Amino acid sequence: MTAPRPPVWPGICANAGLARVFLAGLAYDYCVGYSAIDARLLGLAAFVLRDACRAIDLHGSVAAIDAEFAKTGVTVINSAELSA
Repeated sequence: MTAPRPPVWPGICANAGLARVFLAGLAYDYCVGYSAIDARLLGLAAFVLRDACRAIDLHGSVAAIDAEFAKTGVTVINSAELSA
């Protein structure tokens, strides 16, 4: 369940010297998920703020993206962990 072609933005982040990205929004199991995986594939640390996302959960898509996160090293956290 990976995106067929990485978007441009993770490459721009890497070229700008960024080492990590934090993602939130719609939809956890599609847009946010694919962006996080793309970032990891380009060598960036990717953190998804689970409580700042909403999922579509179509035909088990949340379970599928969670498995991809585990496989690719995406870290899922809650926004409260940012201040810790």
